[in-house]
Amino acid sequence: MVEMLEEEDATATAPSIPPVLLCTSSNSSTNLTADDIALEHIEHFLYGIVMPTLSFLGIIGNILNLVVLTRPNLMKIVTYTYFRAMAIADLGTMITVLIFVFELTGMKATTYLGSLFQAHVTLALLNAFVGSSVLTIVAVTFERWLSICHPLQAKNIQSPLRAKIIIACAWITSFILYLPYSFRKYVSECWDSVANEPVYSVVEDKHFTHSPGFEAYGWIREFILRIIPMVVLVALNIRIVFALRTVQSRRRRLRGGVNNTTPKQKPTVSNHSAARRCSEVSAGGITRGSSMRTSEKQTPAQKLEYRRLQEERRLVLLLIGIVVMFIICVTPAAILLCIPGADEDFTFGLKLFRAVANVLELTNYSLNFYVYVGCSSEFRMTFVSVFCRYCTGGKTTGMLMNGERASSVAPSAKTAVNRARANTMEMNNGLNYLHSGNTTPLLPVKKDSQQALHSLNKTETQSLLHGSLQML
Repeated sequence: MVEMLEEEDATATAPSIPPVLLCTSSNSSTNLTADDIALEHIEHFLYGIVMPTLSFLGIIGNILNLVVLTRPNLMKIVTYTYFRAMAIADLGTMITVLIFVFELTGMKATTYLGSLFQAHVTLALLNAFVGSSVLTIVAVTFERWLSICHPLQAKNIQSPLRAKIIIACAWITSFILYLPYSFRKYVSECWDSVANEPVYSVVEDKHFTHSPGFEAYGWIREFILRIIPMVVLVALNIRIVFALRTVQSRRRRLRGGVNNTTPKQKPTVSNHSAARRCSEVSAGGITRGSSMRTSEKQTPAQKLEYRRLQEERRLVLLLIGIVVMFIICVTPAAILLCIPGADEDFTFGLKLFRAVANVLELTNYSLNFYVYVGCSSEFRMTFVSVFCRYCTGGKTTGMLMNGERASSVAPSAKTAVNRARANTMEMNNGLNYLHSGNTTPLLPVKKDSQQALHSLNKTETQSLLHGSLQML
């Protein structure tokens, strides 16, 4: 994107250049065709209105990203460490793009320090932030692939510290690759006879940018930061989707196997009698015996695996949303870079396509926050909890608080009490049936029934035990 923006800056027409800088512009032209005038209006709309709007949206969105991604419940997840680094890189990109667009639309610095910053810092810094974001996307995709396709190896090597080291290496690589951009322009001094003072402007170093070494460097840079990342992202995400589907189907088969291997009692007279007695007791409202046995078929390990799989699915959905937007927005710019020929040889259609490609690539770095909101339920809940707490003066209800669900305490307690009541009633049912003189119990007295009794309050427990003893 910035390479094409730089070409736009170099081929700007005379009306967009301040009069004091006309002495340094060798590309201005007074013979403007109808296509040139139409293209100038389109570029003014895209670069002067759309791009600043996207930049402001990107700045706000990435600040919100950092606010949410630094919450305790997301800080401990390794994947969100990469997302925080992406938010920082995208925020830097948006700020630098805003400065660059102001320069592109005519608000250029005329002082020596401002021109020096524009010549040696702006372009290199902007590209370095873009490259850092791209390499971070590749790193987080590789991390997800390793976690899903090779979970045992991932458990041993993944950690927040290792993620920070990988992020630092990605950023250093990007800044090194774009270091030559600091030398592609220089500051030129021009005397303004009207103001009777020197004026400084930024001029492209043609000898440097048209040298064979710089052209070879450009191809190597684009291959490392554009071609390879796109191929890797597509391949890894396809592999992740298929691996996740395989894990889900395997889990369904295992659950089906567990359910099918559950021993079934043969129908006997005593069983039918027990069923009739159970239905008679159930008339009082106790009908949870079968549902409880069904809910207890999953072991704690299976429940933990299910929660882990659900978390993997949420993270993969978020990652796929980011990658799809990246590929859609970056592909036009990659296609344009493969078209041979100088900027002066571009037709009206190619120049228009270049402007649209610039806007699309900027969109990729400005709308990540909205992808997070749309694809991640955990991100949405954390976002709502943070800003509801700010709006209500620190009081949150039903949202995330200190990294945990505040509303989950009461429902879990109610669930435990209800389960304890059901287990106790089931035990009483069995005691009733034994008291009737039948040697075949209706339901076995479970070991966890006594533990369930302790979750009830003292009065309720004593009353239930007293009733059970009276039956005997």
